[in-house]
Amino acid sequence: MKYIFAFLLLLINQISIYSQIDLSNGLSLYYPFDGDATDESVNSYDGKINAADFTLDRLGNPSSAVDFSGGNKYIDAGNVMNDVFSQGNESFTISFWMNPSSESQSNNIILGKLSDEGCNENERQFVLRLFGDQNLSFTYYSELSQGHARRINSFLSLDDANQWYHVFVEYSASSNLNDGLDRVSMYVDCINVPTFLETSSGSLGDIQVGAAHLGIGNYLNVFGNACSSGTSFEGRLDELRIYNRVLSDDEKSLLCKGEEVNSLNSFDLMSDLKIHPNPINDFFYMDYSTEELIESIDLFDNTGKMLGVLIPNGNKVVMQSLADGIYFASFKNKDNQIVAVKKILKQ
Repeated sequence: MKYIFAFLLLLINQISIYSQIDLSNGLSLYYPFDGDATDESVNSYDGKINAADFTLDRLGNPSSAVDFSGGNKYIDAGNVMNDVFSQGNESFTISFWMNPSSESQSNNIILGKLSDEGCNENERQFVLRLFGDQNLSFTYYSELSQGHARRINSFLSLDDANQWYHVFVEYSASSNLNDGLDRVSMYVDCINVPTFLETSSGSLGDIQVGAAHLGIGNYLNVFGNACSSGTSFEGRLDELRIYNRVLSDDEKSLLCKGEEVNSLNSFDLMSDLKIHPNPINDFFYMDYSTEELIESIDLFDNTGKMLGVLIPNGNKVVMQSLADGIYFASFKNKDNQIVAVKKILKQ
């Protein structure tokens, strides 16, 4: 009983914190996608829909998420928010729910500002896409034309067509560490996921003011037309928000847990999961306090390539056949939900 009481006190405290949060603070664009692309921020940057459909959201509500499946479907938000993306020492956060389709996606645009009137990449500011093995990838540019770019990739493949993922991408120009890698943070389902600098060219600088339109579901030219049907995002998006700042941990928690913030299940993410030993030799053990079991572990090398799936034997995980090196492990529960990500050194 004392444990239940302690948990209820924790829950009440968390709800009290949530009740003090103002999610409209710094909100520059908000598309709930309730049957249209109306911007419900104070800026009214309403989007123009090109062929995209509206469908069930993650909660089963009809016409409450936008579906880009089928190719050449996108939303044109216009040439907006240069003041958010393109000022010195700027910071911004992109937040959304995503359900990828079963189509393989290796260079498919979620949103970005890139191209001039001829669809050449001469108005480049940033682009967020699924890249490689459907890993999140965020590229930002300090020159509108060629060169001077940093591409930051995650180690996680978001390829489950039966799952809705919540995604945060944060950018802060105030950080110049690790050749620009530390400017970008990525979160999937409330968890800060490991990233690596996939491409670095030219000098590190600020995102510049550009003329390209903000495209959702593809990249667009300065007239709001799609530049390539082959780069269209395949899947559903919902609850797209862009903030002109980095969010606090409590704000991120409220958004990524959505309507579940008052549910006991919303506190089941295994932030307390520990592995030992680490560095490891041939195996490691998992320790965590929740009753929910780890059902599988996706394993990646330090380039982001997925190597395979490990199946735990109780709380023991064997890695005997793998070479020495650095690995990243994505721990999943029985619902195939990512509950923790860990860096592992095998030696």
